[in-house]
Amino acid sequence: MKELAIIAPVKTPQDIEDFCTHTKCRIFYVYHKRFMDNNFKYIEEFISVAKKNNCQIYVNFKHSIQEVDITEIKKFITYLKTTQIDGVFINSFAILEHLKTENLPFKVAIDSYFEIHNLAGIDFVNSFHKIDRLIITEEIYMKNIAKIKKYTKLKLAVDSDN
Repeated sequence: MKELAIIAPVKTPQDIEDFCTHTKCRIFYVYHKRFMDNNFKYIEEFISVAKKNNCQIYVNFKHSIQEVDITEIKKFITYLKTTQIDGVFINSFAILEHLKTENLPFKVAIDSYFEIHNLAGIDFVNSFHKIDRLIITEEIYMKNIAKIKKYTKLKLAVDSDN
């Protein structure tokens, strides 16, 4: 079985620099809320620092997205298509549904909010053809990780947020 990737949240581009200096972690995410209210271009700073440090950076779309936020989030996703973002983490059914209609130049990862830890969860993930990675909960049993690896070709990662 291949290694699990460790993924860490960051709040500022400087956090990426700090993590790179003190850890082996090279995959980071930042919550989408940081870029709302016409702040889309701020993602460029994260991307620049990540690329400079040979890291990956993702935007995490949380499950708590409100219906009133969807229009701006769709605009942000359109903006992301013009950047060098490595991908997005999806915790929201609404955003996942929207992405099915998009032609995206970046990766899409299902985040642990969907609690994918058994074969039914794998069937759910496999129904979306654009998924590149599965972020599993840190509480998952090793036997379930083995089962997930057996029935999907997705890369697995563990979120270090907790």
